[in-house]
Amino acid sequence: MSSTDLSMTETRSVARAAESFGAFARRLYFMDNLRVALTVLIVLQHSSFAYAAGSWWYFSDSQQEPLLASFFIVNRSFRMSLFFLIAGYFMPFVFDRKGPEQYLKDRFRRLGLPILFFLFFVFPPLMYFYYLNFRSYPFIDFPSYYWHIYWGFDYQHAPDWSGPVWPDRQLGHLWFIQMLLIYAVGYTGWRWLRDKLPLPRLSNPLPQPGLLLLPVLLAIAGLSYWVRLYDPIYQWHAYFNTFQLQPADVPRDLACFILGVLAYRNNWLLTMPTRIGYSWLAVGVAGALTFIGFDLSGHSFFSMGGDSFNGVIYPIWETFTCFGLCLGLPTLFREYLDFQTPFMGRLSLASYGVYLFHLPMVVALQYALADAPWPAAMKFVVVAVIVVPAAFLFTFALRRWSVVRRII
Repeated sequence: MSSTDLSMTETRSVARAAESFGAFARRLYFMDNLRVALTVLIVLQHSSFAYAAGSWWYFSDSQQEPLLASFFIVNRSFRMSLFFLIAGYFMPFVFDRKGPEQYLKDRFRRLGLPILFFLFFVFPPLMYFYYLNFRSYPFIDFPSYYWHIYWGFDYQHAPDWSGPVWPDRQLGHLWFIQMLLIYAVGYTGWRWLRDKLPLPRLSNPLPQPGLLLLPVLLAIAGLSYWVRLYDPIYQWHAYFNTFQLQPADVPRDLACFILGVLAYRNNWLLTMPTRIGYSWLAVGVAGALTFIGFDLSGHSFFSMGGDSFNGVIYPIWETFTCFGLCLGLPTLFREYLDFQTPFMGRLSLASYGVYLFHLPMVVALQYALADAPWPAAMKFVVVAVIVVPAAFLFTFALRRWSVVRRII
């Protein structure tokens, strides 16, 4: 890129920042489009779970594909962290616009109601089919299962209970919006405290890559390493027997959420020079390709945790790959996808509903393809190709009702 082209690019970035700083003078289309892309990536991720060794899942197919396992590890290193960054970015804006009381009412409506609906009506049949097909216990009818095993009332589980937890009630993929609800309450408390105390309010440019940011990333990696000594990856806790948390990913996800809040207050995503964003993107892509290469060659350095060489190396790789993609992808979308057609607008509005409702569709189709004589990769493609448009169409239909639009 010539110096003239670079100067023009920087000028566009500054103009874009001046237009929307603080009050979002216009809609940030590139953030909407990034959110849609990440939602599709979540559908792809869950479509792969049945066909790749990894975290617990509602269905496990006899066919497995190693490449999907590599995709899964790279995907999990940044996908939800980038969602937390986006959530953190928009949280101060919505809070400032609505005020604390209306903000919390809105959060509990949009996040709390789907959690209750899925907890009572969606996850019970999913877990019931898992109980029948992947556990060796005697048959039980659904009403009895719902009362005694899903909710755990008037029942003592067997000593060899296969889990993943007891009782069977869970929030599944809605752990993310559960955490957003917790962060929303925490952010409201922080704003109240900040208004009561004379705390300084800082406005700083985004730290340049290199030595200044290196200690921060190493600290996040070190904290992840320390947490995983006690709570390895895939070890979920059910607080109050319902609320889910995987401590192994909290340092990374929380850091990205805080980065999102700071990015909004300091306008980092709009003022970050393109060349800096692309540098971070190169770090993330290089990290992803490095892991895939090592994994497929039989020299994977993935580690769920522990005091070993891989246990030290993996969180370092994960942290740098995560932040590389979390800073690089918004820049890429800002430069090339900062626009919206009517159809893209509908996709953006439907992305939350797709996140909510895609999972039962994925699991149902994985069950339907269980006996198909196809390799795992083909089953994965079929599930993904069907569920992605189906989930969007389903959400389009639901959003025709105004009462639903107020929630999703």
